[in-house]
Amino acid sequence: MSDDPQNWSTLSGEKVKELERWGSAWADLQHAGMALFERQQLPRRPSSLFQRRALWESAVVAYARADQSKDRRDIQFKNFVQEITGDSGSAMHKRVMDWRHGHVAHRKRAEFESAETVIAFRNGSATPSSLHLVLGIDLGPEDDSEFVAAFRQHVEVLRNAMYETRISPLAKQIIDNINESKIVIPSEMRPADDQSSSARYVINHLLLTLDAVPKTD
Repeated sequence: MSDDPQNWSTLSGEKVKELERWGSAWADLQHAGMALFERQQLPRRPSSLFQRRALWESAVVAYARADQSKDRRDIQFKNFVQEITGDSGSAMHKRVMDWRHGHVAHRKRAEFESAETVIAFRNGSATPSSLHLVLGIDLGPEDDSEFVAAFRQHVEVLRNAMYETRISPLAKQIIDNINESKIVIPSEMRPADDQSSSARYVINHLLLTLDAVPKTD
């Protein structure tokens, strides 16, 4: 939030919707990048096992949401990945999505999880002593692996490019549309509200500073 008192008026229109869709994907890439960063800071010991797993799966889900949320956020994310990062980036995208589809969101790939039911015998005895369910669950690749390092770089490149090639140009187009009266600033205004809370974080990102503000209706 700005330190200066502000009033807000909510815009609408196709360019506004497009900006908001790309902005939502940009926030997911920020989420993925921060999850990967935080996981990198954790020590590799049993006490951090569930944290490391949770942060890996959080990064995969956040990244994949840019490609999977087509009902609410209809953007051509795969095409964007190919445009920005080429064939190597598309291969990375596929590998991350394999993690999402095969393990994180579903359980379709045996390589990520094993399950076995066994009868145990005490040494030297032929009489069963106990029944066990043995689950092997992948925590995600090591942070110093080539794959994770490349994933971190992939997310950073896409996040920065999304801002530079989608969000920033759309913001300028919206101002042009306002100046050309293609987008009308509603006369209804409300005090700027801080919606952040312990259960919700808000990104209030300044896109442009305007030298002159067009008149409202």
